[in-house]
Amino acid sequence: MQQSTGRFATTLHRLLGYDGHKFETGLLQTQAVVVDEVSMASNALLGALLRSAPTGCRVTLVGDEDQLPPIDPGHPLAALIRTVPTARLTRTHRQAQDSPILTLARLLISGERPRDTGIPFHETTTTEAVMQLMQAHVQESGPPILLTAGRAGPLGVDALNLALQAALNPGTGPFRVGDPVLVTRNDHRTGLMNGMTGRVLRVGEQLECLFDDTVHLLGADAQLQLSLAYALTIHRAQGSEWERVLVVLSDEHHRLLSRQLAYTAVTRAKRQLIAAGHRQAWNTAALTGAPVRFSLLEALLRT
Repeated sequence: MQQSTGRFATTLHRLLGYDGHKFETGLLQTQAVVVDEVSMASNALLGALLRSAPTGCRVTLVGDEDQLPPIDPGHPLAALIRTVPTARLTRTHRQAQDSPILTLARLLISGERPRDTGIPFHETTTTEAVMQLMQAHVQESGPPILLTAGRAGPLGVDALNLALQAALNPGTGPFRVGDPVLVTRNDHRTGLMNGMTGRVLRVGEQLECLFDDTVHLLGADAQLQLSLAYALTIHRAQGSEWERVLVVLSDEHHRLLSRQLAYTAVTRAKRQLIAAGHRQAWNTAALTGAPVRFSLLEALLRT
């Protein structure tokens, strides 16, 4: 949002002063709030925002109901869409209107098996096969970002991260200069929040990393909140976009597969998308809806 608007942007958790247990109760000093990616917001998070909005404040919520629901309880975007006046945006700016990425996304979210979309598919069942595919698509701008559903197995994010680090940044040690890294837990002492990505600048007694144009020195304890970010889970990737994306879906992650997950993954790509993994996993995702969420929010909004 900062890149698109030229205005300061922040996460809701940081805006509302979340300390890991509770939100601050003070009112925001603003007359307008625009929130993007509201599909990721839980009942508690959106409720905290609305309680903090002063009287007369305009709150604009922007989100895609077809993407993954929030990790925490509730799905307020879906309830709001069905109960309050909304406007539906019909023009996509991330991809060209005739992009095969959009063709595949529409098939997936409508519950149809992927077919004849123009997106290349590569059957890959091993970590080594994915590495070969990545290396075949390395360009001057570097390899595409790699997204997968789960952590475990040869097509999981853990194995793929280690293999990519070995191939693209050989050396020793769990972190090396140039490694992309991901923050996995909130740390209010350092200001590093879950989901932030950065890059390793120097390795020594402390790890020197760059996050959001700010250099952070991380000791051994703080390093425990980092993981490699050559490959990301699709849940982690929600809300981000890249020019080139390789999406790998595996039968081993069948409990995670849904059309919302596959749709979220493929729509992260702006220009080039490569589909890989098990073909049956892609079919399973297309034919599987997200688990039903039970909440009284919609009923309360209708009263």
